[in-house]
Amino acid sequence: LLSDDEIRAANAQHGHTVDILGFVEGPDIPFFLFETPYYLEPAAGGEKVYALLREALSRSGKIGLAQVVVQTKRHLAALVAHGPVLILKTGRGVN
Repeated sequence: LLSDDEIRAANAQHGHTVDILGFVEGPDIPFFLFETPYYLEPAAGGEKVYALLREALSRSGKIGLAQVVVQTKRHLAALVAHGPVLILKTGRGVN
């Protein structure tokens, strides 16, 4: 039997990061393309970066276009500031 750590190490695509590809104006995103929302929280030690990104998105009205792996599928996602949190809305898997 494999441990959880061994399974995570074997799946190189699986990660706990959001790779930001770029930023666009909010109205430029057709939100019907996105399905599942996730509330994001900062990793340990990442609180300042999280807050800075959230504030920058909120003040600029921009949305981050990102790539994220959920389970074993890569997804295009929209990263949106909403009050005190960041919300990640995923699209259909591309794997």
